[in-house]
Formats: sequence, structure tokens, C-alpha cells
Amino acid sequence: MWALTTVLAAAAGGLHVAAVGPLAPLQVPLRLPVWVLATLFALAEASVFHVSFRRHVHSRSMSEVPLVLGLVFARPDELVLAHLTGSALALLLHRRQPVLKASFNLAVFWLEACTAIVLYRWLLGGGTPVTPRGWSAALAAALLATWALRALAVPLAISVYEGRWQPHIFRWVLVASMVATVTNTSLALLAVTILWFQPAAVWFVAVVAVVMSCAYRGYGSWRQRHDSLERLHELTRIDEPMPTEAMARTLLEQARDLLQAEIAEVVLTAPRGNRPSLSLALGPDDRFREPRGAPLIEVVEGRRAVLARRNPSTPALRAFLHARALKDAMVVPLSGKGGALGTLLVGNRLGDVSTFGVWDLKLFETLANHASMALENSALIDRLRQEAADREHQALHDSLTGLPNRGLFHEQVQAAIAADVTGARVAVMLIDLDRFKDVNDTLGHHTGDRLLQQIGARIRDALRPCDSIARLGGDEFAVLLPAVAGAVAVRVAERIRARLCQPFDVDDMLLQVGGSIGIALAPDHGHSSSILLRCADVAMYHAKLSQSGVELYAPERDQYSPRRLTLVCELQAAIAGSGLAVHYQPQAELRTGRVVGVEALVRWHHPVHGPIAPDEFIPLAEQAGLIRGLTRYVLRCVLQQCQRWRSTGVDLTVAVNLSVRNLLDLELPDEVARLLVEFQVPARMLRLEITESCMMTDPRRTEEVLAKLRGMGVSLAIDDFGTGYSSLSSLGRLPVDEIKIDRSFVTKMLSAASDAVIVRSTIDLARNLGLRVVAEGVEDRATWNRLVTLGCDVAQGYYLSHPVTIARLDDWLRTRASQPVIPTAATWGAGG
Repeated sequence: MWALTTVLAAAAGGLHVAAVGPLAPLQVPLRLPVWVLATLFALAEASVFHVSFRRHVHSRSMSEVPLVLGLVFARPDELVLAHLTGSALALLLHRRQPVLKASFNLAVFWLEACTAIVLYRWLLGGGTPVTPRGWSAALAAALLATWALRALAVPLAISVYEGRWQPHIFRWVLVASMVATVTNTSLALLAVTILWFQPAAVWFVAVVAVVMSCAYRGYGSWRQRHDSLERLHELTRIDEPMPTEAMARTLLEQARDLLQAEIAEVVLTAPRGNRPSLSLALGPDDRFREPRGAPLIEVVEGRRAVLARRNPSTPALRAFLHARALKDAMVVPLSGKGGALGTLLVGNRLGDVSTFGVWDLKLFETLANHASMALENSALIDRLRQEAADREHQALHDSLTGLPNRGLFHEQVQAAIAADVTGARVAVMLIDLDRFKDVNDTLGHHTGDRLLQQIGARIRDALRPCDSIARLGGDEFAVLLPAVAGAVAVRVAERIRARLCQPFDVDDMLLQVGGSIGIALAPDHGHSSSILLRCADVAMYHAKLSQSGVELYAPERDQYSPRRLTLVCELQAAIAGSGLAVHYQPQAELRTGRVVGVEALVRWHHPVHGPIAPDEFIPLAEQAGLIRGLTRYVLRCVLQQCQRWRSTGVDLTVAVNLSVRNLLDLELPDEVARLLVEFQVPARMLRLEITESCMMTDPRRTEEVLAKLRGMGVSLAIDDFGTGYSSLSSLGRLPVDEIKIDRSFVTKMLSAASDAVIVRSTIDLARNLGLRVVAEGVEDRATWNRLVTLGCDVAQGYYLSHPVTIARLDDWLRTRASQPVIPTAATWGAGG
């Protein structure tokens, strides 16, 4: 701005020296003194009216009147001196413009006066001022010098000040000034004519000038009010919901433009009390900042609007304006249905001499009423959005630890899998705390909750910023490691476990817990969060059982694979649709070789997977609750076969294995009794085999079920004897008839002395208890002979026969009946 002012002043000075200085005065009937012209210029610049456009205000005066008078009745140098002197007095003393702005305006006035003098003299030539040529010259000089020059200088100054060229301001100033310039020049030419011919009538021109000045000012005020009402109408039509701060920013921008002020400030108070909840100020540089000075709530006493014009008489308002470096200001309260919302302020009315008035205050209060409703609605929207955000946070986070919950963790894992395009692994960890239940049971849930909060924070500290932790529930935590190798994931898990093993200080007590951590990797172990969590859960349980602390998922150790889930439905269908088969393995007396019974063994040949081992589908039936139906299926097949044998004169005892779930079923004895009656099979032909582990699950209930079966005449046997942990006292109480030595001891009894001792001790024990002994796993003649020596009763194994179908068993029995000696392994060992 100083550079622009200097350029204008230099141009004016050069034109003055080169073209204005040499000019001689015109031959006129009178001369106007310098002081008269200076006074006229001072009065013209002191009685300006303002034309506003957006946030810009253009000051218009009647300076064309003394300028045209000076062109005719004053020396050129005196006209320039009068113009600069009178305008400087008005600008600095009355309008109190800053030095920079006053200097710019004086440079424009200087260039304006010099340009007008040169143009007027050139167009006038040798003519007389009161002729049509003189009038045209004066009008052209005024238009080109004042109108065109100001229309260019003012927009140029605004563009330089704001840092960008704004052509719309040029058009606005050009249009706004043209009518006033033509009117003022016409009045000035009328004054020239009157002074030339009849100077006494100049008072008429003065009256017209005063009336025109008042009309200008009235029109400017009316136009400003009209524009303000239009902007207020546009403001009240804003119904778009927005957050409170955004609404406050919009309100400040519109209040500043509406009231033609430099700054606008808003202070919103909290719902309870006078503490500000939002303080925001908008300055002339269009930047938002914190307001300075005392809180507005202390200025607006009694919740009434305050108007502080320039130089107020009230000491409190003077102090308020001084504290905020304001020339003038208006402050209005913002009130809603719930009471006071805050205050709104505008300050520094644009224009050198204009200030806020009563009309502006009423307009400001109207704006404040609409703003109050808008801000109240925005506050309601803020509360609703905050409540929605809180509900969303609560739905996705654990209320105790603040960590993500299972739902959010699933989303994070899926996002990590989808975002991983580098080929690196995504690791999912499942952490289960050790000994946490002891803390809850001993110290209460409050202490347990405090402990969980510390555990979550400690795990978080052991992770990278890109890693995620969640609490899945209870004492289970989950961790997500995106873009990490398997070995790195194991090291991170070990670091987490080491930190969990360090003591926790809870309520002045040192508590120590540990953790078992399972790890699953994508895409190695799955492509979804649910599968990865399931695999990590399997690995975690293996870590807990093996007490290793940290385990990476291994498919071969997974007893709960998706294949097993599908097998549950297929097994249920196989049981219902007779898709299972029962094979039989013969049992023979050791001393005579006579076949005395068979053991029934269920088999499942899957249509897709082929033969499925009993060790796989029987535990699956137990876990899925299908063991009762499976046992009923086997019993029906066995008793139906017994019925057929009896009809052909074959008398064989059939052994059926029972699960632990069967022994806990109090309805089992009644079910067995109904089947025996249905197929008309004596109870002695049915032998039910149980394991030692079955008896130890619920001894009291097991003894009750076994007693009922034994009372029906069904014989009972203990299968796999020697592999469990039953006591001799419980063995003596059970109503069993038979003990079956596990094949793991029998097959190695000839090579391992310890196994031989176990077999001999078991046989002696059974004899002393009056029980029959069956040896499983007899696979050669030497073992057969050794068992005969030890006094064992019955043998079962491949030396006799593999488990075979009923058709092959019938053939084997017919062949066996025709042989007087025990069959060799070469003959029958491969049967089945």
C-alpha cells in the first residue's frame, strides 16, 4: 500500500511540475481565495456518505463542486493547495483516518486535481468557461479525473490490500460513482454560471448543495438498510443442520457482513453456569481466533443489548472499547428456551465517520433471535450426534477397559486381511489369563476389574502403534498384528506373556497372573477373522494344556476343524439311516481254544472320506450329544444278531463298549431292558464294557447305573484295564464280572519285563477278586502260550481274527468248528 501510494504521489508530482505549474490563470470576473476553496473541500470530505458492497465501503463526497469552481475561479497551484489542505484537515481531524489511508487518499486527490486541471485547460482551449464548450470541458475533466481515476484507484488499493485482483469491485465503484459525479458536476457548473453573471445568487446553489448532500446521505442510509434486510432474509432461510462450531463460524461471517463491521465475536456459555463452552472471533483478515478481553457475559448486564457508539459517554463502555481496541461495537444476548446461550458482538463499523445506530442495533437483535434458534438447534444436533457416537463407541468397545470388543476386532481383522497385499502375514493372538479366577473368587470382582484394566494397558504398551488389542470378554484378550512374520508374532507373544507374569499393584496388593497365548496366521490358517480366532483359540488351549505359554496353530492338533463340524451332521444322518456297520472280533478260551464270545466294534465308511477311525467319530459323537443314539444303534444291531444266532443254535456272548456319557444316563438300564425284551435275548448274552476313566467321572452315578444293569443279568467288564487311575477299593465295589488287559501291555509282555509284571499282577488280582480275565492284543502263538501259563482265561487279537463283518464271521465260525486245533496266524491273522 505504501508502494502504491508512492507511485500515485510521484505521478501527481510529475504532472504538477510538468503541466500544471506553467499554466496561467484564466481571465474571470472574480477569484476564489485559497481558504474558501480549502473550506469547501473540507466540508465536502467531512460530509461524505458511504456506498457499501459486501464488506467494502466506498466513501462518496461532493468534492466535484469545489473542484469545478477551482478550475474556473482559482489559480492552478492554489486549487491543488486548497484541495490537499482542506481534504487533509477533513481526513485527519474529522474522519480520523489512519496515516496510510489518509496518505493514499491525498495522493489520489493530488493526482485527481492535476489531471482535472490539465484536461480542462486542454479541452477548453481559448473558449469561455460559461459557454457550452466550457461546460463540456468541465464535465469531461470531472468525469475522467474524479470518476474514472477513483474507479481505478480504489479497487486497485483493495486488491493490493487483500492480495488478489478483484474486477467485480471495479465495476461496483464505477457504477456507484457515475451518477454522483455527473450530478455534482452539473451542480458545480450551475454555481460557476451564477457566480460569473450574478454572484449574489450563489446562496441558492449552497442550499441546493446542502439538500443534495442530505439526499445522498439519506439514500445511502436507505440503501444500506434495504441491503441489510435482504441479507437478513437470506440468513433466516438457512435451515441446513450443522455442528455448533460450524454454525458459529457461519453466524460470525454473516453478522460481520450484515452490520458492515470489521470483527465479530461469539461466546457460548455451558448449559450450567457461565463458563464459556465456545469462544470464537472473526477478524478483518477472515481468520478465526480466540476473542481477547473480558468475557462478554460480564459486559451484557441484565441480558440487554448494548450499543457503544464512537466516543461513548459511559466510562464502562469506554473501558470496554479500549480493552478490545474497538472504535465502536454492539453486543446482544443469545437466549434460548433453556435460558442464556451466550453473547454476540460486532465491532469497528466500516467507514471513516459511520458508526452503529439504533436501527443497526434492532437489526442486530433480530439477527441474534434467529441465531439463538439456529445455535440451539445446532446444540441439539451436537448432542444427538454425540449420543450416537457414544452409543456406537459403546457398541464397539468394552465398557470396563475401553478396548475394542469382539465385533470391532472382527472388523479390524477383516480390514487388515483385505489391506495386506504385500504377501506378509496377519497374526491374530488369543490371550487367556491364568489364575484370574482365583483373584475374582478371593478378592471379589471389583479387584478383578481393576486388574483387567491394568492388564489391557500393559498389553497395549507391548505392541506397535499399528497393532490392535481387544477384550473379547471375561479374561480373554485378542491382539491383531498386521504385516508380520510368524516368527515375529511368536516373539511378540512371548514379550506379552513376560509382561503379564510381572506383578500388578492393585489396591496396594501385588497380584501375579500369567497367560496362555495362541497364534493364528492369515492366509496360512484362514482368510476370515472368525476362522483365525477359532484357530488361535485351539492353539491357546494347547498352550494351556502343555504349559508352554505360547503356541502357533498346528492343524494336526486341531480336534475342532471345520471337517469335524460337517462330520457331526453326516454322523447323525448315518445313525438315523443305518449308514454304520458293526464288525465283530472273536474271543476264545485260552486252554481249550473254544470261541465263547465276540466284541462288537462299530465302523463308519464315509462316502467321501472313506473309512473313518472310531477314535475320530466316537469322541465327536460324545461332544455333539450323539453317543446315546449311536449306542442304541449298536445295541439294536448286536441283539438282533444274537437273536439270529440263537435261532441257529449258536450261543455267543457279545461285548459292547459304553461311553462315559452312557454311564451318566440313568435311562440306559431301561433302554437295555426294552431291547432285550424286543429281541428276546437273555441278558447273560450281553456284556457291556466300560473303561476306568468312565468310572472316575461320577463314581456314585456310575455305580447306580451299573448296579441296575447287573441286576438285570447283564455282565459287565472293565476295558483297557491298567491304563486308568482307578483305585482297588472302587474296583472291589463295582459289580463287574470281567477285566480286560489293555493290548499295550499284552503285545510287549514277551520283550518288556515291566509289561510282563503288569500282566501277571492283573491276572492274580482278578483271580483273587473272582473275576474273569481277557487279554487283548494276542497276535502270536508265543503270547498265547505265555498267557495260558499265567492262568489267563480268554484271548482276543489278530492271532484269532481281525474284526470282521457278520458274513465273514459266520464263515469263520463254521471253519473254526471243523478244526480240532487252534488256528494259526498265517491262516486267520489276515481275516477281516
